[in-house]
Amino acid sequence: MHVIPWRKDSVYIEIDLFAKSSSNSRLERIIRNIDFDFTETRYYVIASTTFGNKYNTFFSDLKDISGSIIPSKNQVEINYTVHVPASMNVNLTNKYGEHSSCGRS
Repeated sequence: MHVIPWRKDSVYIEIDLFAKSSSNSRLERIIRNIDFDFTETRYYVIASTTFGNKYNTFFSDLKDISGSIIPSKNQVEINYTVHVPASMNVNLTNKYGEHSSCGRS
């Protein structure tokens, strides 16, 4: 996640999805199972990424564990770039990876 201040009075979120797999059918299945959700109000914006069926966490957790035991040739990288007004207070939560900001303390 990369945060960039700008001089506009709006928030702009850019998402780059990179996926790689050993077969086209598996690649399509990976991409179909990634969803981006946005919630906005007058005061905040929430952007989140959902992998697979968000209501079936047991099988998702099992699949994560098996992926760590049996190596997979699948790769997924998701990069968020968030443009925010320079004067805006920002609260970032990132479950995986790192976040950086330009010109913000």
